[in-house]
Amino acid sequence: MTTPYDAKPAWLQQHGLNRRDALRLYRALCTLADYEGTIKRTLVKMRNAERDHTNTCAALRYLVDGDTP
Repeated sequence: MTTPYDAKPAWLQQHGLNRRDALRLYRALCTLADYEGTIKRTLVKMRNAERDHTNTCAALRYLVDGDTP
């Protein structure tokens, strides 16, 4: 499988990642980008107008875990 992602060794070292971790991070970010609309709709459903880090994480947890307190 070929990806457009090519992290240079200096970048990996600067961020404390190995190539496998960097590829996993890239794939995770691509998945988040694919579901951006779902995440935004979930934030609205949760009545969180602000789209800050805490609310985004809460929305992601809601999507993964379901409706749990």
